[in-house]
Amino acid sequence: KSRLTRCDKRLAELSAAAQQLDAQLADPALYTPTARERQRDLVAERARVAQDIDAVETEWLALSEELERAATAD
Repeated sequence: KSRLTRCDKRLAELSAAAQQLDAQLADPALYTPTARERQRDLVAERARVAQDIDAVETEWLALSEELERAATAD
């Protein structure tokens, strides 16, 4: 159960990071020729956060199923 709680906490952190990155990526100033490097960095970071979210969600699902099986086995 504590691993599930850690997953929940991590998902909340990652979701907040994704929202912050999305807000930055929505700034039109980011799409000027002088901001290309910053744009590239933000896009790469957003992709990494998305991958992390997928990984944590997969772990959360596996842990939930494990807990459910343990509960029904009792």
